Amino acid sequence: RVRKIETPVKPATPPASNDKTGAADAPQPPPAVTVSWRLDQLPLAQATLVSLEPDTGALRALVGGFSFAGSKFNRATQSRRQPGSSFKPFLYAASFERGYNPASIVLDAPVVFRMRRGQMWRPQNDTGNFAGPMRLREALVQSRNLVSVRLLDAIGVDYARRYISHFGIDEALLPPNLSMSLGTASLPTIDIARGYAVFANGGFRITPWFIDEVKDRDGKVIFKEKPPTACRSCSQGAAGQQGIQVSNVVDGFNLGPGTPPPAPVDKKDAGKDKKDAKAEADTAPLAPPPPPGTPLAPRAIDERVAYQLVSMMRDVVQRGTGTAAKVLGREDVGGKTGSTNDHRDAWFSGFGGNLVTTVWVGRDDFRSLGYREYGGKAALPIWIDYMRVALKDVPIARNDPPQGMVKVTVAGNGTLIPGGSGGIVEWVKAEDLERMETYTNEDVEQAPDEKAFDIF
Repeated sequence: RVRKIETPVKPATPPASNDKTGAADAPQPPPAVTVSWRLDQLPLAQATLVSLEPDTGALRALVGGFSFAGSKFNRATQSRRQPGSSFKPFLYAASFERGYNPASIVLDAPVVFRMRRGQMWRPQNDTGNFAGPMRLREALVQSRNLVSVRLLDAIGVDYARRYISHFGIDEALLPPNLSMSLGTASLPTIDIARGYAVFANGGFRITPWFIDEVKDRDGKVIFKEKPPTACRSCSQGAAGQQGIQVSNVVDGFNLGPGTPPPAPVDKKDAGKDKKDAKAEADTAPLAPPPPPGTPLAPRAIDERVAYQLVSMMRDVVQRGTGTAAKVLGREDVGGKTGSTNDHRDAWFSGFGGNLVTTVWVGRDDFRSLGYREYGGKAALPIWIDYMRVALKDVPIARNDPPQGMVKVTVAGNGTLIPGGSGGIVEWVKAEDLERMETYTNEDVEQAPDEKAFDIF
């Protein structure tokens, strides 16, 4: 809280005058005051904010704490805190690479894991209830923890750690067990922002940078930053300009033998003709490539996966845990809230226009922020206030399905609807449509008996 302080300013003594006529009747100006603001108390919590351009990695704003005079510690780059549920989009991206899609069904039900010393780990949803089988889009919108745990268990911890490292996150910082699904890794704010930039720029890994150029005393440029830049059209082979080199996937993950199937759907309900669906693949024009000679950022994930996550995180803002951001009045705003045990950390990471921004709020001594201080309550208002100014007059960013995707219509339980009408529209990878028509969901509706699984 701040307090407004008004201090009267003593008026200057007017020069003496011999004319006394009407002096008493002359209107007098209101007394002048100076206005200043003072904090009622120094805040116990700290906050960080990192905002960058997803295509180039250029830092546009960086806040490392409440007061540089009070502490030189830059929490945005030097501190590591648990991101909680704001980590889930990285896990979902890994699962989509393994054949899952936003319409896949995963069970939201109790599960128990056995740890090495014999203790049992029973992860819970924040609400304490369970929704049963649900589509992954809804699971992310509602931030269901049990779905994330089962998803990581299905795709494998080792695979997920290696895949998530493509976002620029150090694999060594990721826990080698299923708790990683709930955001238990301790990560810097700037790494989370860098990871979300991969979603916003179509799947390219960028590197944040601070200094644009350096000049000597004579104005001669002695350093000019040339950051690797995301180029969606280059990856499609549409850039034939000299000096443009097509980037490759970072240690790519291609589906092959032994790949786990997606959450299956009923084969008898898959009536939509594949050829008709594939004909509906997106043909939107690609953005122009950067100038010749520009270094290109390496591809981190499939651009189709990036599109799906952007679409899902826009839903988080429209009807999920981030609905407060709807006040910005922009359809391109998306993101994910995050909170940790006892409300020690509050996060919101998201994107809109030409910016990706991450906000963290917490205390240096790891004490609780207070009752129900979730990411949507403690961090999201800061994010909104910043983005309201930063995105003023910035055009709405598009999110068009890239090539290689097909539009399908599914029911609430994830099954394909014959004829493609009257259901929920999703865009899936072309190869995923074939899997959706192959697998059955006979056992999906049945919750397994509660038994212990090894967590490691």
